[in-house]
Amino acid sequence: GMRVLDGAEVTLDGADVTVDNGYGVYVRGLGDDSDMKTVLNVESGSITATGDSYAIAGNGISKNGVGKYGNTEINISGSEITSDGIAVYHPMYGTLNISDDAVITGTTGVYALDGNINISGGVITGTGADNSGATEDNGAAGTGAAVVIETDDAYIGAGNDDTLEPNITGGTFVGAVLSVETKDEADELDPEKEDFYFNI
Repeated sequence: GMRVLDGAEVTLDGADVTVDNGYGVYVRGLGDDSDMKTVLNVESGSITATGDSYAIAGNGISKNGVGKYGNTEINISGSEITSDGIAVYHPMYGTLNISDDAVITGTTGVYALDGNINISGGVITGTGADNSGATEDNGAAGTGAAVVIETDDAYIGAGNDDTLEPNITGGTFVGAVLSVETKDEADELDPEKEDFYFNI
């Protein structure tokens, strides 16, 4: 797959990226306390990951209480982002902007554990079976929801209102938008509880 690393800025406009059994695009920042962002702009084309792999993903590993690979910005304003697993995985401190003509499809479309998650447009689809309690100790599992915003104490900042901030103002969602505040709540989640599932 493609890698966007360590302060680089890459724009995909018309490119088609297809990866079998691996990440489509991996985005790695210089760290939460870095002064330089690592930026991926996805404007048109496609990113496809086969197998149980992310089409776009970052890294939530921390060291000494600071995220090692955060301070990223991912802007998806177009393109078809498709995975046989989770399409967009965002476990790190940074900003994810989804807008305009983005089409994102996976067992869960977008799975976020940290960062500023801004969704103002696009079509996001969760194709997986309803499996809302299938969160993992490390990483994420497809839930069938279009979007999952999950608090996970294993990730620096996740669960801290200052760093995990969803802002969903628009878009079309095929499957629920799921907010999980703790792992215990995830395990006990009732899809009928409007506190956790809501459609916009």
